[in-house]
Amino acid sequence: MKQYGWILALWTVALMMCGCPEWIDEVGDDDDATGDDDDVTGDDDDTGDDDTGDDDTGDDDTGDDDSADDDDTDPATDLDGDGYDSYADGGQDCDDTDPDIHPGALDVPGDGVDSDCDGVEPGEWLEVSAGGYANRGHSCALRADLTVECWGSTQDGACTPPQQTFTQIDTGLGTFNCGITTGDTVACWGDAFHGDITPPGGTFLQVSAGGEHACAVAADHTLSCWGWDLEGQSSPPAGEFRQVACGDTHSCGLRMDGAVECWGLDSWGECSDEPAGSFTSVAAGWGVSCGQRQDGTVECWGHSAFGQLDVPTGVAFTTVDVAHEHICAMDDGLNAVCWGDDGFNQSSVPPGQYIRVAAGVWHTCAIRTDGELACWGKNDHGESSPPSAAR
Repeated sequence: MKQYGWILALWTVALMMCGCPEWIDEVGDDDDATGDDDDVTGDDDDTGDDDTGDDDTGDDDTGDDDSADDDDTDPATDLDGDGYDSYADGGQDCDDTDPDIHPGALDVPGDGVDSDCDGVEPGEWLEVSAGGYANRGHSCALRADLTVECWGSTQDGACTPPQQTFTQIDTGLGTFNCGITTGDTVACWGDAFHGDITPPGGTFLQVSAGGEHACAVAADHTLSCWGWDLEGQSSPPAGEFRQVACGDTHSCGLRMDGAVECWGLDSWGECSDEPAGSFTSVAAGWGVSCGQRQDGTVECWGHSAFGQLDVPTGVAFTTVDVAHEHICAMDDGLNAVCWGDDGFNQSSVPPGQYIRVAAGVWHTCAIRTDGELACWGKNDHGESSPPSAAR
């Protein structure tokens, strides 16, 4: 072959001067030494080098983790970026063109829009939340005029909300509550011992009240927490989040890609045992955390002494709420489902259909499809005796 060496040399020089023909370039893309693969066409390289990370051999030049394939918040299936996939893609979003429409969203009566995707026109009550601690249960609800009404234990002013209008409320696992006002600020009321009711300034998207601390998602999707921080429950991680949930002495956040991250007291794995993968929402209570996936299944981790981790199977849920020792969730058939401690019948749901359910310390409250409130369980301070829709 030596006699052809000068010919090959001339051919190489010619290619360098005039550019490589298209057919030569295509052949050169399949290079075992570099492992470069065509990400646009998705052609698979028999050597196992694949920039997409979809190769069975596990060789991935980009360093992408295989768990990324489990990201349920793929932009292709969550077009409006609200964290919920569309009906067509097996999710629960009834309008994937509007980020304000998804399960659990505030549904305003009379606007002709099914914002929470439950198929029910809301009545006087739009949202309900239950909380308290030990023998001091209380509850709050949001009326159609966006004012708040609370009932139950009045300790520390927990049942005296400010004369403001709100778009979201959350009762704490103590004697205070917080909400997002119609001006997108945070307002809190009740116990002020650890600074629980002194939120930071600025505009926020969502707020959650815990035992003696609270956290909120700011307009830029970063987290702010305030109140008691003995266990680090008010020291959130950096980065962007879609939602936050405060338990008694821990907190959990839902990152923009659907991953759950928790911080604070970790006595039962409520912070360290969070499952991998993507979720649409997260909830936290007394030593327990739960997350809801795109297909409506719920997974819980942490304290299990009362069966809190025994989530009903074969059910697609739309919301989940964690309290002291029991958990409640709404399924996609307008049924409220509760599990865990039932010592005061707080997990024994009365017959009927509901659009919202909230688990309290030892009681539960819900909004019926007829627009009325219903509560059950412990009632020492009237926490299970809600007001009527009529004023």
